[in-house]
Amino acid sequence: QQPKQNAVQVARFNHLTRSMQLLASGNTAYTCNNFQSELQASGRLKSTSVIRLGDQQFVKLTTFEDVPKYNIRLTNIQNCMNSRFGAVVLTGSEEESMFPRWALVFEGTAASVRVR
Repeated sequence: QQPKQNAVQVARFNHLTRSMQLLASGNTAYTCNNFQSELQASGRLKSTSVIRLGDQQFVKLTTFEDVPKYNIRLTNIQNCMNSRFGAVVLTGSEEESMFPRWALVFEGTAASVRVR
């Protein structure tokens, strides 16, 4: 875990090209639909689905991000759930070719998130 970078960041982890962030909007009016619309408008949204992880339902959003400085493309997975705090998102990111190795870790981490 590393120090937060902004007000919506609850926790973050970075190692090489791999990262995870837990974000909470803190605004009850900001939902996963708002988050999805923003990703759609960015042109980086690859896919959207509704998934069940453990006893919770998430909107799973897959995006990409090009990092020209390192000549790599990252695959990002955002598991979003609506809560009384607004949208809560666990984002997992890894270099595109390595992403399949980490996808289950990202999902397992999302399944462990509990909003009270």
